[in-house]
Amino acid sequence: MASLIRSGMRSLLLTAALLLCCLSCSAAWSGGVDTEWYGDGSARSYVISAPEELAGLAALVNAASDDFTDKSITLSGDIDLNGRQWMPIGKFGTTPAKTFAFEGILDGGGNTIKNLTISGTGISAALFGYIGVSGVVKNITVTGSIAGDYEYLAGVADINRGVIERCENRAAVTGAAEDSRCAGIAARNFGRISYCVNSARVEGGEAAGIGCENGGYYPSGLYLAERAVIEGCVNSGEIIGKAGGRATAGGVAVTANSYTLKNCKNSGPVKGRGNSALGGIVAETNSRTDAKSSSIDGCVNSGSVTLEGDGSGSGVGGIVGGTGGITKILNCRNTGNVSGPNAPVGGIAGRLGGEAGTSISNCVNSGTITSSYIDGESYAGGIAAINFLLIEDCVNLGDIRLPGSGVSQNWTAAGGVAGANRGSGGMIRRCASAGRVESFSTYRGGIAGYNKAHDPQDDEGIITECAWLDSSAPRAAGDAETTAGACPFTSEQQQKIVTACLLVPFSATVAQNGAADFTLELFPGTGAPFGSHVRELSAAVTPDNIAAAATKGAVVAVSGKSPGSAEMSVRVKFCPSDLSDPEFGPSETPHDIVLSAGINVVERIPAAGITLDKSAASLRKGETLTLAAAVTPADSTDAVIWASGSPEAASVADGKVTAHAPGTAVITARAGEFSAECMVTVIDTDTHYGGSGGCGAAPWSLLICLGAFCLQLRKNKK
Repeated sequence: MASLIRSGMRSLLLTAALLLCCLSCSAAWSGGVDTEWYGDGSARSYVISAPEELAGLAALVNAASDDFTDKSITLSGDIDLNGRQWMPIGKFGTTPAKTFAFEGILDGGGNTIKNLTISGTGISAALFGYIGVSGVVKNITVTGSIAGDYEYLAGVADINRGVIERCENRAAVTGAAEDSRCAGIAARNFGRISYCVNSARVEGGEAAGIGCENGGYYPSGLYLAERAVIEGCVNSGEIIGKAGGRATAGGVAVTANSYTLKNCKNSGPVKGRGNSALGGIVAETNSRTDAKSSSIDGCVNSGSVTLEGDGSGSGVGGIVGGTGGITKILNCRNTGNVSGPNAPVGGIAGRLGGEAGTSISNCVNSGTITSSYIDGESYAGGIAAINFLLIEDCVNLGDIRLPGSGVSQNWTAAGGVAGANRGSGGMIRRCASAGRVESFSTYRGGIAGYNKAHDPQDDEGIITECAWLDSSAPRAAGDAETTAGACPFTSEQQQKIVTACLLVPFSATVAQNGAADFTLELFPGTGAPFGSHVRELSAAVTPDNIAAAATKGAVVAVSGKSPGSAEMSVRVKFCPSDLSDPEFGPSETPHDIVLSAGINVVERIPAAGITLDKSAASLRKGETLTLAAAVTPADSTDAVIWASGSPEAASVADGKVTAHAPGTAVITARAGEFSAECMVTVIDTDTHYGGSGGCGAAPWSLLICLGAFCLQLRKNKK
């Protein structure tokens, strides 16, 4: 009887398994379309749960049945498109009658559209072909592959005139044609992209992590007054531009015309080749004179920016390759290495040109800048390779290199702030450089390598209230024995010189009821007294129902109130060092500086546990150790808070333990209601470790083991 029951159970389980397999097979999308969820179209909200239904949305929009104005659609879960060829939702046609835009709200609810696949030839390849002025697409992650001989390719949308927010692209985007425009989020952006992420590789004729073409010109060539905005976005994917002779690759954007880029970050490598513009944030700006000025504000690049091949006529920059029209670059920072042969290569901008009003202000570079001379123009500058307009209140900490050989040096120059400061419009004021300037060219200067105009009859460039590290270059300007507006400083004096201030980080994600700290950092002097240079510091968040901010010393503490996006404005009454003063003391008249930071408040995902990679460790006095904490679940929003039970013996900051005096300290890492501990034993510097098996090692090994045993007892009692 028992064997009969067991046999029956096995049959039942086998039948259930077969049914599950059949259900799984039937769930795989075969390319079909379902519009039953739409009904008669009178509803204002809909829920989509299957790939056929998502394809039904595309069919309804593309047939002009409904553009979904004032209607919302929500995804109830992940949707797997099964690698089938996808038809984008909406499209831009040659006439209004052939143009179909999505004007509704699509809320992904944090779900993923998996295995989005587009291949072949055509105009547009993306999840959406056209998001209209009223359209909103949010809270979606896309995976898969978008590739082929298309003109415009992207993970989320070809054309965006509406809003794309909190979306992530993980789908590889590859344009086969040299004139293809590719991006992780939107190929053509004339609207707003907020708090989006691209973590995938993007390669094409022109390639960008977030938006390829932004603002100003519509595909028909018509100029629109629509101002493109990209804010709080992050790219970590590799960006590769294949086209030559124009703007090619940018970590965030390729071209920008009548736009605002604010609080964006790139950490992915940016690569291009031959006679093109590359930028860690934007390849090239080209704002029209009949449009409002455009800005790149509070952006940071840590990815390498590399031009390969002959770079004649190009521009390569840590933030922007080249500028046109009226462009303001402010409060930005580059830490990535920037390089290119026969090219203007700069820490912030390759070429700073365009209309009057264009400027770089309150920016810092600490990346290594290299322009290799082969045959042609080669300029290297800590802030800009070539400056035709205004650089002010900036700091360079990176080394400047212009290697090469040859007889002609007329078009080669390297400088701590600018390779060439072109008169009569070129001006550098209140800037400091502490990076070494290495160049085969005779035009090598602590501030500017070359400080004259193209036309000998024009005035030379202006350098005023500037200073450079005396050991980095023999003089301020490489083409002048003396420069009245600049003076050298020693490495000891550098510690108290301050010419710029930045908010770190530039944006943050905060859990609801959670907290995050921003710090106002002064550059270049790390030893400068904060209170002498910052007279007032205040912060406000808009809208104030999303988050709140409070200041204490150099720290701005932010607390999350409710899920949503907000902008924090930090106002600083800043007194930079008076570089005309031999003592480099703070200036008497403060400058009013407004810094901004993006704040993204999300619902709290509580921690379920935390572990450390070590439960015990020993350090000599003065040594450091970095502990790694692992929080589960991985997407928990609870921040890891570190503490030392005996900071006089060993202190901890962000997991980095520093040994101060002999003794023991329990290092605690806490996430939410959970904690993990590591017993750190500090050994006096004169104490002999005793190697791996000597007598001297035994007492300390015993003490460490005893400490670990005590910790385990404490955990067992909990």
